[in-house]
Amino acid sequence: MGDEEGVSVAIAHAILDALRDQGVDVDATLASAGIAPADLEDLDGLISVAREEALWHEAIRRGGEDIGLHAARSLQRGRFRGLEFAVRSAPSLRDGFAVLVRFDTLLHGREIFSVEADDDGGLRLVYQSPHEEDP
Repeated sequence: MGDEEGVSVAIAHAILDALRDQGVDVDATLASAGIAPADLEDLDGLISVAREEALWHEAIRRGGEDIGLHAARSLQRGRFRGLEFAVRSAPSLRDGFAVLVRFDTLLHGREIFSVEADDDGGLRLVYQSPHEEDP
């Protein structure tokens, strides 16, 4: 991948697990996204942002617009290794969000997260896409 930004293969595995649960042909999905199964073998590895985006587009086309929710539900505990441990070990939700905001680029390269407090004291983790075409 060189100097190109990358995305954790754990994200791709979550997407594929959700598609598999829906009976979608994941091999065809990978092929359409330009990803070889061998590219996903190293669980600590990265794929290019372009390939991750292609996978999301294929996943939405084949699995529906709510595939992201299914992917989140299919995540296996521990899949995000050290970052997940740090977030889960934080003394409070606010501290856990702060860890995620600070270190998420280890998984996503470019994504931007922030934490906002509601007027009633609640917390919200906010994602801002780095892509102009995304809402």
